[in-house]
Amino acid sequence: MDGRRPRSLWSLRDDAVLEDSEGGRVLVVRSAVGRVRLPSPHPLVRRALDRMMLGPISLENAVDAGRGAFEGPPGTDLLSALPVALAAALRPLQHLVVRSIGLDDVHGPVLSVVPVCRQARFRPVLPPLQGAVKLSCRSTLTVRGGTGELFSSAACHRVLLHRREALLTTRMLQRDVTPAQVSAGAVAPLLAQAIIAHVAGTGMINASPEGLALSPLCDPKTFDQFLPQWPD
Repeated sequence: MDGRRPRSLWSLRDDAVLEDSEGGRVLVVRSAVGRVRLPSPHPLVRRALDRMMLGPISLENAVDAGRGAFEGPPGTDLLSALPVALAAALRPLQHLVVRSIGLDDVHGPVLSVVPVCRQARFRPVLPPLQGAVKLSCRSTLTVRGGTGELFSSAACHRVLLHRREALLTTRMLQRDVTPAQVSAGAVAPLLAQAIIAHVAGTGMINASPEGLALSPLCDPKTFDQFLPQWPD
């Protein structure tokens, strides 16, 4: 059984472009759906966003500079302040932020949640392990070889299933099943739970009994959360 912990990976949508404005005092994020201005960006936010444009990254490793590489006001620690600064910068960019799951290997992301509308807001949520869940009747799973895509006309995200693990877990959600059953049958139980939580976070999972509340996935043993209070 594979006990590796899945990792949260972050990137920007392909159409996002970063521009400096007002002599560097404002960072503008331009995309097909408009422009977002980030006044007085934290010294390390620009570097983190630059790296997010290149593809999915772990935010803990977004800035590879050592401590002291950037000057700040006396007595401040820029790197330790980065999570709070990134949370503030990314909150107005939620419609451009792609959330992915990765493992500590060289095979790339397992799954990616891509925003497709300006109103997109996302947070992974894990249904109760013993409660029955199923993909929404409005969702459509398209399979191409060992990869797939999950889409719903009622959702503000589409889910890209990059690897076999994501496809197998998502296929199990096409019938009534509990997350505990999915985890028990998976080679990597923690990864299966993270996959379910990401699909549920898009609103494409129905939980039974009807109206059962879904809670944000914030258990560090299951899935790492780097940003504080992200997003409200």
